[in-house]
Amino acid sequence: MKTLFALKCNVVACFLMVALSGCSSPEFDAVEASTKIVTGAPFPRVETELLINQVSVAQWQSNHDQRNWINQLVELGLLQVTHGEQQLAITLTAKGSKYGRGGGEEKITLALGEKAFDRVDSISEPTDHLGPTVRDVFYTWHYSGLTPFGRAKGLEINQPKQHQTAFMLFGDGWRYMEK
Repeated sequence: MKTLFALKCNVVACFLMVALSGCSSPEFDAVEASTKIVTGAPFPRVETELLINQVSVAQWQSNHDQRNWINQLVELGLLQVTHGEQQLAITLTAKGSKYGRGGGEEKITLALGEKAFDRVDSISEPTDHLGPTVRDVFYTWHYSGLTPFGRAKGLEINQPKQHQTAFMLFGDGWRYMEK
């Protein structure tokens, strides 16, 4: 009798474990992650950089990398730099305006290249123990096309790049959360 009772208890316990495990977070796979990254990031997309068009002489002299990049763009005929006593004015040339636009009185928006999505590399629970409602996703993308601004910056076409993002489970499903 005790054996039958123990067997019934084990069956009930197994049933409850199976039933309760069905209440855990829904499956999240690479196909769903890929779809949500492409629409959430979104891909393909043009990567841009803002360039301040009024720079003090001190700023110009202190930022070596930016100065070299701008000088390359001047040599390519994409930008023009006008030197004043205390500041420099940076403007797009007619050739440069094909790939950039004025972003108000203080900034110029430069298109560097188009980013394209490749694949999801891995999906895991985060190490900070946020539980079954968060997933870390690593994915690969590349530049599928570059403008002269992007090439002068040293970006490379079709060179794989890895990025990490997070997904969080809400009542309506998994949502893309940019990190």
